[in-house]
Amino acid sequence: MIAALRSWFVRHPMVGDGLIAALLFPPTLGSTLALHHSGPQWPYVVWSVAYVLPLVIRRTHPQWAALALFPAHLVQLAVADLPSFANVTVPIVLHSVATRTAPRRARLWLLIAAAASVAAGIDWGMSRDFRPVMTSVGDAIAAFVVCAAAWFMGRLGAERRRTELALRRRAAGEERTRIAREMHDVVAHSLSVIVVQADGGAYLARLHGQDASTLETVAATARTALTETRRLVGVLRDGTGGPVDWEPEASLEGIPALVAATRETGLPVTYAERGDPQAHPPLGAGAELTGYRIVQEALTNVLRHAGPDATAEVTLTHRSDGLRIAVVNTGRRPSPDGRGRSTADGSGHGLIGMQERVAAYDGELVAGPRPDGFEVIATLPAEESRP
Repeated sequence: MIAALRSWFVRHPMVGDGLIAALLFPPTLGSTLALHHSGPQWPYVVWSVAYVLPLVIRRTHPQWAALALFPAHLVQLAVADLPSFANVTVPIVLHSVATRTAPRRARLWLLIAAAASVAAGIDWGMSRDFRPVMTSVGDAIAAFVVCAAAWFMGRLGAERRRTELALRRRAAGEERTRIAREMHDVVAHSLSVIVVQADGGAYLARLHGQDASTLETVAATARTALTETRRLVGVLRDGTGGPVDWEPEASLEGIPALVAATRETGLPVTYAERGDPQAHPPLGAGAELTGYRIVQEALTNVLRHAGPDATAEVTLTHRSDGLRIAVVNTGRRPSPDGRGRSTADGSGHGLIGMQERVAAYDGELVAGPRPDGFEVIATLPAEESRP
């Protein structure tokens, strides 16, 4: 019941803020009426309403609420010599401004609050007979401390909400991954059954001299669907929901340019391609993209985590059954603190991402330290060699 009520108020913020304004109106009216000496009372009632009414929109339109508070407080500076309960509306609205506006605008409102605190301190202090200057300074500092505390609490609340949103998105991504893997298990099992049944039916058809082309087409289509389903699970793994990259897919032909670009950063990189690319059947566009990404990630890791004088070697070896990719960082050992040219963490999923990419194409990945550095070796079989 309480959770449902709270959720309703979150969806209708002006209702809750209206209740807060209604609760603050009686003491605010009392503080303004205390200044009444003669004449009608309705101007003081309007003055009190001007204090609390902006609170109704403090969360939906925080900057408008802050602007709406100015008239009431300007009147206070003109006719009153002391602070009143009505001044509590300032830190309340300032908290909302700090929570719900951009950081630059929030800082602007903090500066405005500082200026208003100085003006209020001077007005209140100079009306005293005893040490007016010291009193003005003290009142200004006290007013600004209250405003600054409300502002900083608002900024902390904003940061906390951003963190919670990021965590919720991460949890949603992990849930998406779990669902995708479960879906893969169900669909993969069904497609495997289709492949087995279609292959068996095609075999029996050929055994009895009948046309098996339809069943062979079914089996081939199911195998393709099974392979694509397995790869799509890898795409769903990160759950970023980011924009689609419409740039041409990278391939093995782009590795020399990648090596050259890495070399321009100051890392000495050598590149060698051994064997004939025609020595094995085609790898396929997806496998070539995987090969490119492995080299890219490995070189990035060398830049970030190897020693300051590290070098790297990239070697592609074409074999009869597929392609072997080796990225080895040579030269001196990594620095004692484990940091190289950058203290940033590894990008993306790092070695785990490499392993998943290679596994999607039934390849193998070996990554580990060497006596003089680190090596990443990946083997990608040709399409015809994959099960």
